Amino acid sequence: MTNWPEVLAPYAHEITLHPGCSEPRLAAAKRILDRTLPQDLHGLYRHTDGIYDISGQWFSMWRLTDLVSWNLTSWREGPSERRTLLAFGDDGTGDPFCASLDRDPAVYSWSPVSQEATHLADNLEAFWPGWLSGQIGT
Repeated sequence: MTNWPEVLAPYAHEITLHPGCSEPRLAAAKRILDRTLPQDLHGLYRHTDGIYDISGQWFSMWRLTDLVSWNLTSWREGPSERRTLLAFGDDGTGDPFCASLDRDPAVYSWSPVSQEATHLADNLEAFWPGWLSGQIGT
């Protein structure tokens, strides 16, 4: 299990974290989506309900309610390949960050233009320090 306070602490001056989600809220999201959140993403939402990028002034990790609404719309309107991914945030230009729904721990960026996923990191624990430090980009 990832220690999210420790992973995110070095970036505290660059981000705002919101109080984490309760298990009942996460269970409700699971019911609405009819999907289980990947384990590390579930743990991250227990720690924080969104990561707000202070300098860019956007949620690089969406609030749980936004995750639910964005994915429901995307799965309904998007290509079938998109239904294998769970978007949880974005790069500030509209390309969402996604976790695989098939137990692959990697993080991807989904391009709405090319309708393709690009590998960003092997897992969430590697993604956030890479993204927040500028070592990972889209």
